[in-house]
Amino acid sequence: MPDAIDSSIVFAMARNGEEVFRFYSIDFDESFETDSIDVETNDKQWVKYLGGY
Repeated sequence: MPDAIDSSIVFAMARNGEEVFRFYSIDFDESFETDSIDVETNDKQWVKYLGGY
């Protein structure tokens, strides 16, 4: 029988006056910054998760 997966993701977005995306993971205490929304090539798994990879 299938089990429920207890996980979630919460994020907020706001304009920063720059052409830069900044992400921060509370769980991993890490940040990530990019000028492109292409996160597939990033080596941090939590960043790939944000992009649906």
